[in-house]
Amino acid sequence: MTAPTTATGSASWAGYGVVVTGGAAGIGLALGRAAAARGAAVMLMDIELDIAEEQAAKLRAEGAQAHALEGVDTNAGIVVTRAVSKACADVRERQVEAAFERLATHDAVSGAT
Repeated sequence: MTAPTTATGSASWAGYGVVVTGGAAGIGLALGRAAAARGAAVMLMDIELDIAEEQAAKLRAEGAQAHALEGVDTNAGIVVTRAVSKACADVRERQVEAAFERLATHDAVSGAT
């Protein structure tokens, strides 16, 4: 079984979420942009939240699913785990809201009982 590919032939990450620490600039931002280019929903986590939000807005303007989250001390494992859990919950909530918005534009819904 092979993974679906993007228009450029690289593996598609559609349906996946990627949390990037240090995502506001440098290597972290480059990793976030690469994941977004492959279709992943991206959460840019950085202690510079305002810059992370600016970069997430740029990615969204390019059509990506991108969000920002205030960074945490990556040396404290439980803190990172909690932050990632919150980020995932936030992304899932946005996906559910978007699904309901799309559903509201349809004229019929069918279900089997």
